[in-house]
Amino acid sequence: MTKDLLEVKYWFDIFIKAIIGIVVGIVGFDYRAMKETLGELERTKYNLQLQVQAVEIQLKNFESSLDRIDKKLDKALDKS
Repeated sequence: MTKDLLEVKYWFDIFIKAIIGIVVGIVGFDYRAMKETLGELERTKYNLQLQVQAVEIQLKNFESSLDRIDKKLDKALDKS
């Protein structure tokens, strides 16, 4: 009877360890996936910030061009 009890305890321990291993594996996989997704989001954020800066520079250049055109038109109208 003691031998049977030890065998049941042995298989029960293996079963518990297997469940713990599965849970740790799932949680670890989710953590890795989340970490990779977070890294990808950080890279996307950085790229978007660079694009926004580039668009802001283009808008400032466009505004400067419009100001120069406006001044030239004002001069042309004043001469008329």
